[in-house]
Amino acid sequence: MKSHQWCQKFKLEKNLDGVLEYLENKMATCPFMTPEDHSLLAKNSRYWDWYTRDIENSEILDLLNTIEARHSLPINTEKTRIALWEYGKGDELPPHIDPNISLSSSIIISLIGRFETRLHDEMDNTKVLDKVIYGPGDYIILNNTICFHGGKPLDDYRLALVAFVDPSFDMSKFWR
Repeated sequence: MKSHQWCQKFKLEKNLDGVLEYLENKMATCPFMTPEDHSLLAKNSRYWDWYTRDIENSEILDLLNTIEARHSLPINTEKTRIALWEYGKGDELPPHIDPNISLSSSIIISLIGRFETRLHDEMDNTKVLDKVIYGPGDYIILNNTICFHGGKPLDDYRLALVAFVDPSFDMSKFWR
């Protein structure tokens, strides 16, 4: 599989201070999932998610609308969700394919810390076929419902905002 068919990396030309401030407040006031709730969460990880339309922060909505317009991908619809994924020291994301029930691809926006996302061989998940490293100021679009992927933080702490493409959207043209 060619690199551009499983993951694409982009630079984000936006200051994320306001986004980060809003999300840190949400983290402090909203319930989250732990490893007991979500099989892909590691020991020091936490995960929050919300319907995109429930977010009333203009900076996050502007960020989503900017990415949506740049790539012509529906990420701010009635069907879409956003998530916040926190990794602690030593955590890893095990190789997996996400179910194609509630999403079609993911847009992962790095807020704090660098991360290495890997494409794994489906028959031998210890074999890494490709990887992409990204950090604050970067985002990736990941073909996560087709490609066997995993990863790990490269710093002691990593925080990412994840936007999900509307599940009814056909991503095949994007991945050509």
